[in-house]
Amino acid sequence: MNYLLNNIQGYVHNGYAGNHLMANETDLGGMAGEAAQVAGAAATLQFNKAGVFPSLVTLGFAPSGSAKVEFPEWAKLAATSVTNAAVGADGDTVANTAFTSTSHTIPVERNSIVLSVSDMTVHTASGGNAMASFGEIAGNAVAAEFDNECCNLLDNLDNAVGAATTSLAFSTMMQAVALCEANDAMRPYAMVVHPQQYYGTFGITSEIGALATENSVGALSGGSAVGDQIRSAGFASVLGGVSVYTSPQVVDGADSNDKKGGLFAKSALAAAVKDTGGGSFINVELERNAPASSTYVVANGYFSVAELVGEHGCVVQSEIA
Repeated sequence: MNYLLNNIQGYVHNGYAGNHLMANETDLGGMAGEAAQVAGAAATLQFNKAGVFPSLVTLGFAPSGSAKVEFPEWAKLAATSVTNAAVGADGDTVANTAFTSTSHTIPVERNSIVLSVSDMTVHTASGGNAMASFGEIAGNAVAAEFDNECCNLLDNLDNAVGAATTSLAFSTMMQAVALCEANDAMRPYAMVVHPQQYYGTFGITSEIGALATENSVGALSGGSAVGDQIRSAGFASVLGGVSVYTSPQVVDGADSNDKKGGLFAKSALAAAVKDTGGGSFINVELERNAPASSTYVVANGYFSVAELVGEHGCVVQSEIA
């Protein structure tokens, strides 16, 4: 078997575009026939398109010889714990403040999919490199599962804004920011919502062009960089200092007419992952099944996600239809 996604970890560090150019250098070891043409770059790029969460959560790699990761949760310190010394009392002894931490253990799990691709399917497929497409499909499924697990956790965050019967507004988003800040969640913040929470009649972009909104929310006005960016490109990657992402994996609210995304700090969710070689935790492999005149395309992802500090995130619910 030959690893196609040799460095998914680079995606985590390099952002949305990932390191797909590096993956072009993947050596498939001379595997015969069309199977040898599977493009590592295409599979890596597909992961980048499908999975937005790896760079947004606290990521921990299981150490050698272990299949679990320990994540600490530090106790919150209030401003009232700070002692203000009176003039002339600089040398007074300050009372101790108890400080504790809680450990969260997350075991790594295998998430996989196996495609059995017949030789006839390969040789009759249009569009050239058929095996590359199958690698993309398998990698996409595992990447989507990573997002799916994270999106399911968003609904359990400690704070919540919005409602099933209201549109997503800029002011609602900033309420979520205020709740995170009130709980000492460290920036940067990210917001992941369903595409229809961002676009369309009930999306936050519907505020663009509304005179009343432009007068009250300068960040969305036609005279601002954000307003111009949405008008020209249809999307703004940052709103109010919050990085915005969309994912079709965001869960339903009361029914399919509303969705529950989330706004959170990295400390809200954690992912335990296992290095499967070359610093990666996800890979796509090929195995020839000659007696059946077919090839297995196997995608494995070694990860598990869990809530870390629930008060460092906020459910963002809104109507979509």
